Amino acid sequence: MRHRHSRLSRLASGALALGLALPLATFLPLSSASAAGDPAPDPGSSATDSAAPGTSSSGSDSAPSPATPGAASPGLQRFYDQGLAWVGCEDGSEGYECATLTVPLDYDQPDGQTITLALKRLPASDGDAEGGSLFLNPGGPGGSGVDLVPAASTFFTPETLSTYDVIGFDPRGVGSSTPLTCWSQEDVAAYLEDLRAREQEGNDPAVAAALLGLSSEEDLEASSPAGPMELMTMRSQADSAEAMVAVGQEYASACETYSEVPEILDHMDTVTVTRDMDVMRQVVGDQKLNYLGISYGTYLGAFYADLFPDRVGRTVLDSAMDPSITRSQVHADNVAHYEYTLRTYVESCLGEQGCPLSGTTQEALDQLDTFLTGLDADPLPVDDQPFGLDREQMLNLILRITTQNQGYWPYLTEGLAQAMNERNGTTLVDNVMTVSSLVGGDSGVQEQLPTPEQVAQDWNSNFAFYGVHCSDYPDTGDEATWDAHAADLKESYPFFYNDTRAYIDAFCHGWGHAEDARDPAPLSASGSDPILVVGVYDDSQTPYPWSVALADQLEAGHLLSVNEALHGSVGRNTCSTQAINTFLTEGTLPQEGQVCPTDPLAMPEDQAA
Repeated sequence: MRHRHSRLSRLASGALALGLALPLATFLPLSSASAAGDPAPDPGSSATDSAAPGTSSSGSDSAPSPATPGAASPGLQRFYDQGLAWVGCEDGSEGYECATLTVPLDYDQPDGQTITLALKRLPASDGDAEGGSLFLNPGGPGGSGVDLVPAASTFFTPETLSTYDVIGFDPRGVGSSTPLTCWSQEDVAAYLEDLRAREQEGNDPAVAAALLGLSSEEDLEASSPAGPMELMTMRSQADSAEAMVAVGQEYASACETYSEVPEILDHMDTVTVTRDMDVMRQVVGDQKLNYLGISYGTYLGAFYADLFPDRVGRTVLDSAMDPSITRSQVHADNVAHYEYTLRTYVESCLGEQGCPLSGTTQEALDQLDTFLTGLDADPLPVDDQPFGLDREQMLNLILRITTQNQGYWPYLTEGLAQAMNERNGTTLVDNVMTVSSLVGGDSGVQEQLPTPEQVAQDWNSNFAFYGVHCSDYPDTGDEATWDAHAADLKESYPFFYNDTRAYIDAFCHGWGHAEDARDPAPLSASGSDPILVVGVYDDSQTPYPWSVALADQLEAGHLLSVNEALHGSVGRNTCSTQAINTFLTEGTLPQEGQVCPTDPLAMPEDQAA
């Protein structure tokens, strides 16, 4: 999913962005403890090369004709024929160019209302871009591809940056594209006024969420629907299917009220976004779409390949989604993995000096549960900070370390020891920020509360998550089945259970706007050029078996495995990053069955020696 930092408090632990974790039994053999010691094969090239970008797989200059409207949609030609005016970006960023693309709101009514999409480009460094354009999507859904473009220098080698114009886009409803807006300026002002009052009172967990960025997607892949204040109490108000349906209705109603184009709610699904991507491909002059998608971005890439297989260029799907599973399974799987990582950590802690837990694994978990539960009535103080930590915030902090390489787990033990023995959360907060900075996330506590602009940006991204997620899956089940499902999750995963995940189908039933949703099913993209799928063994958001499944489903899928504990490997694992860049520039796929080894653990400078 996208690389942003939500500063807003979460409902439960938030409606986490897509691609989360497989059932516990499936994931157990893939823990970093078992995988980290396995040597990976030496990187190398396979004999399988794809054609150069923009050509057919035969290597000839003949290629499928540019995307043209089907007979039933003659009005689409004007969108494919439009030109783009690349100009300096409004944010003043040097070296980048921005443009606006016009697309139909509804592809079945091309003569009807239109919307606009924001694009940002890093021109090829050699000025030639012989490979054409390379489109990026960071995930979410709700993530900004425009905001991702500046990270290209960490993703790509000089060869890739000279081969392609790198382009990020904000999907419909997101960011600088025609946005989904579900609040008024008064709502933003009221939210910030409430936060300021809580900050003055001190020891408030809501302030902790805002200043610690506890919904940071890089660490938790979280998308928190923090809207008008009355919508921010879902945890206490929506502990049943009936209540969650009402919340979904209220959210969607707010979006209909405040959005510039309220009809966009009916046209935010993944398939529609892939049609936007095909217009982008044609407008920049490419015969085929070259694409890097991360997390939910792999979902977009897989659907594009299935819908337009003859227009697939160099495509990389990093930390992949599985399109064949249900929405409720996505969320149940993620909760299962979070619970598993906590249990694994506790087992490890019990054998270490300084661990504040004792007894059997279950006894230690019970001790931790008792401690965390008490924080709701009496939040844990943090030195020199205007906030305290309740159970939810503590679990979020714990999760930021348990989902990382086990080499970082001693930081958690040190923080928990102070928290449980001295009733002080300072060391835990400091250590979480240290680990986050080492793995590419936040590097410290925010000094100020978010600005109104930051709040609006975060709320847009968070609501857009629902706009897509609720549209992508059919409306299934009823209150009885939703309540039963939630009860099962609560019993099985007591630490990381939350109502938002457990009742996601009930919420989306209330949200609506899913009349054209497809049933979950495998995607084959029959006839496409090779597609590189990258799966990470200990990915806490899009579990490794999902990448295996997608690579198997795609007729031309090729799997590269990465022996790491991270989400999104490009720019974060040396071997994977090189393999991805080699594929993008040369068309050479990794060897069949290749596993990229774990990179050396990044440590603070004072410990690096």
